Amino acid sequence: MGGGDAAASVTFPTWAWLVFAGLVVLLLFIDLFVLHRGARKIPFRESLWLSAGWIAISLAFGGFIWALAGPTVAGEYLAAYLVEWSLSLDNVFVFAVIFSSFAVPEKYRYHVLFWGVMGALVFRAIFVMVGIGLLSTFSWLVFVFGAFLIFTGLRMLRGRDEQSDPQDNPLLKFLKRRLPVTEDYQGDNFFVKRKGGKRYATPLLA
Repeated sequence: MGGGDAAASVTFPTWAWLVFAGLVVLLLFIDLFVLHRGARKIPFRESLWLSAGWIAISLAFGGFIWALAGPTVAGEYLAAYLVEWSLSLDNVFVFAVIFSSFAVPEKYRYHVLFWGVMGALVFRAIFVMVGIGLLSTFSWLVFVFGAFLIFTGLRMLRGRDEQSDPQDNPLLKFLKRRLPVTEDYQGDNFFVKRKGGKRYATPLLA
């Protein structure tokens, strides 16, 4: 039996999944309510230390997988982590463009980024689950999804030298048509109440 077959047959016990879920919740709580409590500009040196800390935690979790399932599965985890980490680097430039376009003050950028990433993870999980369900029922959809990926790649290749304006995003325009939005930032709040009790979205939500 090959190493890939052995890795595919690994089943983690329930307590391991509970440890994983609890660790994720605990780390998110510490990151949001302890390390970044309140709106402030994060110094570059502190950012480096935080990045090093998260990488160390990820590698330590790889050691936990090694002890639980062996070196093959741990190696696959490490490979997947490195791929995801490298692919996420281009998002840094996207975030910089968005922050610059919306003139987001530096002291509010962490909270915007945190909740934006959390929302992206939730929607990614939903789309993955829906996609798996559709593919298991309609196997021919793999060709549709493949064609869509090729089309998206070609569009990115043709428009890689063009500067896209986030203000032209159709979803953002839809949001502004549906919700009243304040002209300026209101601290690190996503919603505020104005006179008459009417709720307004702030530019941070956009």
